[in-house]
Amino acid sequence: MPVLGVVLTHPDPGALADLVRAIPGVVLVGNPVSNRLPAAFETARKGDDEPLFEALRALPGVLAVDLAFADFSDLPPPDEVSR
Repeated sequence: MPVLGVVLTHPDPGALADLVRAIPGVVLVGNPVSNRLPAAFETARKGDDEPLFEALRALPGVLAVDLAFADFSDLPPPDEVSR
């Protein structure tokens, strides 16, 4: 399962935390630092992450959603997927 770590930028990340927690599958993975809030999620397949990115970007006041980490190590190599 792909695992992705993101950092959300928001003027008030403390207020944003409750909104992020309301998105199924997204978890907070640390405390806000300045105007940044770390979160993570995993998906069943590569490409299933886009709706979660869109949900995070759509939250009120979100200035940016930056990818900080991506782990696809448990997926088969690309040539095996196409077979």
